[in-house]
This record gives sequence, structure tokens and C-alpha cells, in this order.
Amino acid sequence: MSFTHMEIKTATKEFPYIGFNMDACLGALDCGKCLQACVPHVLRCYTPIPEGKTTVSKEWIPVATFPSLCTGCMRCVEVCPKKGEKAITVTFISTRLPKKIFKRK
Repeated sequence: MSFTHMEIKTATKEFPYIGFNMDACLGALDCGKCLQACVPHVLRCYTPIPEGKTTVSKEWIPVATFPSLCTGCMRCVEVCPKKGEKAITVTFISTRLPKKIFKRK
């Protein structure tokens, strides 16, 4: 079996975007419920190093390190005590991707 040529079409896929409102978020040390609720471990926390400083901050910030693993279960949003203030939001963004189609002889 052989292929004569390859055709490239586009397919639409939705990717998750996870955002944090740090003005409303309690932080990973005081809360961290979103980190515990995330089964695929999309969320991690880190402590930022302020610009011009050599020591890290004592504040731990949640961040979506692996958004491609997000299943859209929304558990992180459900367990958030500040969900009314939208401390964490999960939205899906549609993107068009190339899709290869091979034709047989």
C-alpha cells in the first residue's frame, strides 16, 4: 500500500486558558485548594524573585504550568473560596490547526 500525496486541511481545537486574579486569590500558602483539587496536576505554585533582588518572596503564587493537560473539569474553580470574585478562571480558546490527510493510490 502506498500513498500518492498528502493533503493539509485545518481542524478546530479548543485549548484551555487558566487565569488567576492575584488581587482576589488568597495564595498557595493560605489556601491552595485549587492545587489540591487539580487531578491532572496542571497547577503548580512558585515564589517569584522580585526584579533586582537576590532572595525569593515569601508569597507563593499558583500558576498553570501544564495547561495542555487540563481536562476542563472545573474542580479548581468549584473549590475556590473566592470564586465569586473570579480568583481563578478557565476559558477555552478555539484554534485552527493543520491536519494532514494522506491519499492512497
